[in-house]
Amino acid sequence: PNAPMFGLWQAVVFAVALVDWGHSSSVPTDNPVVHMYGPTYGWANNMVNWTCVVDASKHHGDFNKAQKEVQSTCGKMGGVVYYPAGEWKFNSNLEIQSNVVIRGEPDYSPAKHGTKPGNLNPKTKFLCPKMKHMGIFSTDKDLNNVGVVNIYLKGCAVMLWPSLEGGGSPPFQHFKSYWFFAKSTNGAGSNKLVLGNVVQDVTLSDPDPPVPETEEQMETLRRLHPTAAAALNVSRSKNALWPWSFSTAIAVYSNNNSLIANNRLPPSDLHQKTSVAGFHNIPYPFDNRYGIDAGQIIYGGVWGHTSGGPCKATSKNSPYFFDRGQVVRDNWVYQNGRVGVSWTGGGDGKTPGTGTVIANNHVKVAANTYCYSVNGKTAATGHDTNENRGYNQQGFENLVANNTGDINKQKIPKTHYTTVDGEGILHQCSSGTNGLRNLWSDNDLTYGSSGPVWYYNLIHTDNNVLVRNKGIKIVGAVYGKSPYNEHHGNKCHDNKPKCTGF
Repeated sequence: PNAPMFGLWQAVVFAVALVDWGHSSSVPTDNPVVHMYGPTYGWANNMVNWTCVVDASKHHGDFNKAQKEVQSTCGKMGGVVYYPAGEWKFNSNLEIQSNVVIRGEPDYSPAKHGTKPGNLNPKTKFLCPKMKHMGIFSTDKDLNNVGVVNIYLKGCAVMLWPSLEGGGSPPFQHFKSYWFFAKSTNGAGSNKLVLGNVVQDVTLSDPDPPVPETEEQMETLRRLHPTAAAALNVSRSKNALWPWSFSTAIAVYSNNNSLIANNRLPPSDLHQKTSVAGFHNIPYPFDNRYGIDAGQIIYGGVWGHTSGGPCKATSKNSPYFFDRGQVVRDNWVYQNGRVGVSWTGGGDGKTPGTGTVIANNHVKVAANTYCYSVNGKTAATGHDTNENRGYNQQGFENLVANNTGDINKQKIPKTHYTTVDGEGILHQCSSGTNGLRNLWSDNDLTYGSSGPVWYYNLIHTDNNVLVRNKGIKIVGAVYGKSPYNEHHGNKCHDNKPKCTGF
């Protein structure tokens, strides 16, 4: 936790130069990763030619044309599509390809000041259709060396997704239909950067998108998967105006190396009334979505086919759980339900803390809000979960250090109950991994009314280190009935409260 990566922002002079690629406008040609973090991330320092820049305003904001110019002009190493300050409207996804970074006017302000939001406020703003969950998108299994830097994404998600086997090719590309039939992953590419962005108002306003989504997709399904199509009862009835559970602001999947850093996910500033589950004229919860997903949520459909059951995922049957070089750091995330930061990853197979790095983030889960419905159909009860969770891990050898959380559960209307869960940091089985060789250090989850720090219902919880953490009521492990009770070689000290279960 005291390594240089947790140090002060490095001060490097930002240079603006006239690009010598035949363009007349002034564009940034510095390396933003070096500016923020020095030489810490060598792969990101050289992922594209940062001095080869195409000004998208030359193409009137047309991303496809600007991307093609990068590909034809910048050579194999690729370059940057630059959007100057101002508002840029998009009505469809920006389908990013390898060796391209989308960049706005530079803003090196911090996304967070301790537990408070920082001054980061990019002047380049992308506007996407309201409640449609569009944005910067790819499912290319070989997507390498891509990035999104210094964009204010208003209603626009970052969706750098994996390629899933069995989920189908387009049109089986969006949302629930993409992984409904997924059985394995084809790959997720490498070297992906999401740095210095503000992401706000990301939601899909359909709590249960049909599978497939259109009649055209249904015809394709009948042709490709006739047995599945015959067994599928597709409802075309209109659902309530309510968030889809798996809406996610930033989703980055990479087989090797990703950096999701210094992003701010503020509360929505939109106000819209809706009705759901017998409640009328209530606020639409724009922030009831996942915040940052580093390789976990979209694999949910695949887990059941590859892992063999709860806690049985290994590097052999589910290698995508153990991708190397994933880093999520220095982000400020606001939620009104679901999870702030989710991740998977693995290390060297023997040393705690050599896997995915989750460091110096803050998650704020809204306080004193109501959970009217989880599924958009029935009213919530005191037995329901909307997660309301700070941090959720899978994989082995994670380093989770210096993070903070203001974690709160939601109220159930017309009762004295709240939703269940509300963990600060959680590792549980589901169809995922045991808890092996993780290092959780110097995390403080005590800023809200909830926030236990725990391993829960794992078959094996071995050789983990928990040191100097603060949680609400619990730090350590809670075990269920056999076989959820094996634990060996763990070290747990200097936590508040003292460890339980270990």
